[in-house]
Amino acid sequence: MFVRLLLSGVLAFFFTSCFAQSLLFDQFSDKDGLPDNRVYQVTYGPEGNIWFATAKGISRFNGLSFDNLPQSELPAGSEILGFFTDFSGALWCYSSQGEFFKIDGEKLVPMPVNSQLKQAIGGRIINEVVPQQNGDVWISTVIGGGLYRISNGGSTFEKVALESEKPFRYFIKKIGAASFICGSVKATQEEDEVQVYVNDLPFRISLSGAKGYAKSRVIQLRDGSFLYAKGYEIVNFDEQAVIARAFVEKSVESLLEDSEGKVWIALHQGGIICYPTGNISAGSQSAFQYLGDKTVFSVAEDNTGNIWISTEQNGVYMMPLRPELDYTSPKVYTKTNNKEVENVAAQVTSQKTEALAYSLGPRFITTDTVRYDTIPPSIYISGLFIKGRDTNIQNYYDLASDENFFQIKFAGFAHNHPELMQYKYRMTGVEEDWVYTGNTVVQYTTLPPGKYTFSVSTMNKYGTWSNQPATISFHIKPPYYQTWWFILAAISGGLFVLGAILFLWTRQVKRKSKEKAEINKRIAEVELQALRAQMNPHFMFNTMSSIQHYITINDSESALKYLSKFAKLMRRIMENSKNSVIPIKDEIDAIELYLQLESLRFKNKFDYKVTVDASIDMHYDVIPSMLIQPYVENSILHGMMNKREKGHILVTIEKVGEYIHCIVEDDGIGRDAAKKINSPAKSEHKSRGLSITKERLKILNTTKNSSLNVDITDLKDTAGDAIGTRIDVHIPLNN
Repeated sequence: MFVRLLLSGVLAFFFTSCFAQSLLFDQFSDKDGLPDNRVYQVTYGPEGNIWFATAKGISRFNGLSFDNLPQSELPAGSEILGFFTDFSGALWCYSSQGEFFKIDGEKLVPMPVNSQLKQAIGGRIINEVVPQQNGDVWISTVIGGGLYRISNGGSTFEKVALESEKPFRYFIKKIGAASFICGSVKATQEEDEVQVYVNDLPFRISLSGAKGYAKSRVIQLRDGSFLYAKGYEIVNFDEQAVIARAFVEKSVESLLEDSEGKVWIALHQGGIICYPTGNISAGSQSAFQYLGDKTVFSVAEDNTGNIWISTEQNGVYMMPLRPELDYTSPKVYTKTNNKEVENVAAQVTSQKTEALAYSLGPRFITTDTVRYDTIPPSIYISGLFIKGRDTNIQNYYDLASDENFFQIKFAGFAHNHPELMQYKYRMTGVEEDWVYTGNTVVQYTTLPPGKYTFSVSTMNKYGTWSNQPATISFHIKPPYYQTWWFILAAISGGLFVLGAILFLWTRQVKRKSKEKAEINKRIAEVELQALRAQMNPHFMFNTMSSIQHYITINDSESALKYLSKFAKLMRRIMENSKNSVIPIKDEIDAIELYLQLESLRFKNKFDYKVTVDASIDMHYDVIPSMLIQPYVENSILHGMMNKREKGHILVTIEKVGEYIHCIVEDDGIGRDAAKKINSPAKSEHKSRGLSITKERLKILNTTKNSSLNVDITDLKDTAGDAIGTRIDVHIPLNN
């Protein structure tokens, strides 16, 4: 229930804020005529027009429509970044390459010293351009370029030296009765101070000490004091003292005090902040923030009091003049802690009076006086919430893995000088650099396991930091699955499982090896049986009887011929039986020798023909050895022996796709008639020979992952009478 209420409140606030802000502003984009939605600067120019420097050129708003300068007038390879109006009323613009142009109608008239300007500051980012009443133009840069001046109607260009006894990084210089410019110089050391030249005696203001260079801005307020911004730091001072100081957490892009005395601060990725009373000393309680986290490049006011805001990606916003605004009723949310803060009516005080109250103490380092350090402020941690639970303040906390959501509150105190304090904090392991803020609450969510130390320091308005930061340390324990004992147990368990898998796999490999050895043994036994089956005792006895007959009748020539063929057949069978596969030619030679001997033995009772397809390479294409002979023998013994007339046997070998197709076809009496006639001995031999061959084919298919198969077809005439037998053997091609 609480979560639902909280979610409803957040959504209501979000939609209310967005709707309220959409009513405050009118927005203009490329859909309305702007050349581009990236607008670097907006300014109020001559003849009451509003001018815009966009990423794709210059545009002018006359109150009704946008007029864009022709692209041909823009400098090649550069963008127009900003404008300034000289004291004669002429409008000027400057480019990203450091060139200056006078806008004359739709023409850009270059300044005579543009080549010198481009060479001197073309590689640096221009910080500010300020005209002087005598016609001079002053230029400062962001990264250590120093101060430059254009004089004599734009024909003379020079770098202006800024004298000082000690090095400094930033400067503010008065260049006219009410004109000031700020920028940076290349410091020899890391002094983060601003040298101020607004009277006869230059003085210094200490800054926060942040690293690196940043864009800086300065304006003189209506009460005579100054507002200076560098990075995220804003200092309000006059010629006697620092009046107030604030951190806005985002880099400042532009400053404006409007005609009503409101101060506007444009931020990088932070929208725009408005101080309605112009007093920054009250902090965020007296400020309003608009446009969310948009990057605002510049803010300007036109002659009717409308506020114009240029952005990085969203074009231009305009807040029309309002008769009255109530600054006491709305509620604002800070970006750091998301806590609701009641807006308090600002107490309007005179900065001059406050400066006078502290005039007894020293304020600045000057070239002819010695600075008396103010007493450093104190800092302490005032509250700690862990997972939303208020916790007693200790120096060290040892926390569980899920206790990684912190909200830390802190407070600074300036001895004898109660005032608005500014802070910097850092959580080692989370932030590498200090985070500067004006808020007093920071929170960290879902920190990973590890050791952390939170440090926070405070600074008073004079730039003096506390001597020692307030610190608090945390140790977030890892969850159980990241502890050493769990990792060790997981590794041990993993090794056990891996060992078990290896053991089972090894046992399976051994079992398969044993099965393979048994299969090979069976193959050898079956092949031996096949060899013995091919050597039909009847065939051998009858062959020897035929040879003896030829010897008895003194037909030695026929006997020798018969004996020679028999010897060749026996040798071929013995040679082929040594290999599991043999070339087709060797199998064909054995079949032809066998058919020749049987034809002689049976007195030419049958003739035969062996045909091999021309697409088969008889020397390289191979088949299992002694695979066809049993089927040829079966045709002779059971098809030809009992036929009255002369028979025919055809042996055909052809290639069909990826197979060798062997066909043994005869025109014998058929299988049914042969079963009735054949003796039990012959029937047993036929059964054993074919069954052995069938078992051999099964084993070959298993071991070689092949698909050998045999089809036996009884041939019949149209009347249904048997006219022979056909045997088809399909052997996968293996070349």
